[in-house]
Amino acid sequence: MIRVLVVDDSVSFLAAATEVVVASEGFELEGIAATGEEGVELARLRQPDLALVDLKMPGIDGRETATRLAAESPGTVIVLMTATPNHTGRSDGLLDKRNVAAPHLAELWARAQPSSDGR
Repeated sequence: MIRVLVVDDSVSFLAAATEVVVASEGFELEGIAATGEEGVELARLRQPDLALVDLKMPGIDGRETATRLAAESPGTVIVLMTATPNHTGRSDGLLDKRNVAAPHLAELWARAQPSSDGR
C-alpha cells in the first residue's frame, strides 16, 4: 500500500482528498494536516510514501513545507497542488487540486518512479 499524507488549509479539500485516497486501490491515508508545520511533523513521524501539499497556505507555504518535508522524510514523493492556476489558466507544473481523482493518484505515483533506464 502507498501511504499518502495530505497537507492543505482547506477543510473541504482535506475531506475530498481523504475520500479520493480511500477510494483509490493500492493507496491508504497516512494522515492529514491543516498547516505546513503540522504536515512536516506528521511526515517526520510517519514517513509517508506520497505527500500532496497545497501551495498557498498561511504560515509556511507549500514550497517551504515541501523543502522541510523532504529534509524530514527524504523517501517521500512530494507533489505541490494549487486551486489557483496562473492568469493563463495553467497550473505551471503544479497539480490542479480541483481535478484530483482516484486515477490521478496512480498516475502521479507511476510518473514519480524511476524509469527502467535509470532516468
